[in-house]
Amino acid sequence: MSRLLSLVSKFAVYVQTLLLLLSLVAQPQSPLRCSLHQDAEGLTGAFFYLETASLVVLCTLVTYQLLVGASEPGALPTQLSFPTPLAGLLQGCGGSVPWSLKCRLHVTLLHLSETPQYCDILLVQMASGRTLVFGGRGFVGAAICKELAKRGLTPVLSLSRSQPAQSEGSTIQEVGGVDALKPETFESLLPDARAVVIAIGEPPWVTDKERAMRSNGTTNITIMQTAAKHKVPRVVLVNATMPSWGVIAGYREGKLAAEREALSYPEKCDSPCSVLVIKPGAISGTRQEGCFQVPLWLLLEPMRLVMSALSGPCEAIERCFPSLFGGVLRPPVRVEEIAMAAADVVEDTSFKGIREIGTKELVGYTSAGSQKKD
Repeated sequence: MSRLLSLVSKFAVYVQTLLLLLSLVAQPQSPLRCSLHQDAEGLTGAFFYLETASLVVLCTLVTYQLLVGASEPGALPTQLSFPTPLAGLLQGCGGSVPWSLKCRLHVTLLHLSETPQYCDILLVQMASGRTLVFGGRGFVGAAICKELAKRGLTPVLSLSRSQPAQSEGSTIQEVGGVDALKPETFESLLPDARAVVIAIGEPPWVTDKERAMRSNGTTNITIMQTAAKHKVPRVVLVNATMPSWGVIAGYREGKLAAEREALSYPEKCDSPCSVLVIKPGAISGTRQEGCFQVPLWLLLEPMRLVMSALSGPCEAIERCFPSLFGGVLRPPVRVEEIAMAAADVVEDTSFKGIREIGTKELVGYTSAGSQKKD
């Protein structure tokens, strides 16, 4: 049944693509129409019933997916690639896309790739939009959840191993029992995801190398590999900038492995997507440890002021001794700045590609851009 629905929906999308070309030809200012030297305005009307039927099919399939999608995964395809000159034709027409395809009923959306060799037709599921934050009850993860909720980028799902203690009316939905090493505990949440934010790991002072590599590397890698399988369009990885000290070898190797996986995410996802790797040094803020609040800012904020004032000499020392001082002499980043950077990528649907952002850009970060405060 699932295979049949997939074939029917693909056929409906191909019909919509044909209608897209026809309506482009019919546009008065269309270069494509001018190049054909013909009046094709009647074509759209001639195919009115075909367009209506294809839209009805797509709407029915979307509704079916929403109702029984959990038992019939993959019934509705999320992307179809067209290795044709269609993208180039659209770019020649100023990127103008008929509202019937782009907006009507939120069924289909045309995405133009950066290179005009192909284009993708993406099916927009009406239930999409949730953001999954792994480690959402942690120091950084909780700040990201709050920032997403403040911007109205809901629903926000805070995923953790412990069982939730959620208060009624909260805009942040806590999901417990999630093991990052076991995809079956969270995979069902990915098909409708707007973005995945990964803010899990253990501190660098964990001396067990195997444990440090697993919690800072393998967990992150497993999440990204599973997200790529479901073509989640945006991934944010909270990583770190650190020196090459032997005592933190497991922590460092785990973080580097996670970063490599993030950089290869677009290739494995094989779909238009955006990846942000956040690489702070020390993180300032108030950390919740059980029933107690640890005011890290009492120590780190003065350090931030001093290191910012002496940024020139500190950078020179790091360049001379990177393995010894890499990331150590950089100003601490406020946890709110990390949250804003992560939320910007989740919110900005136009950004595609890979971006790394380190301490220099994070210190003084303001929403919707890496801007410095005076």
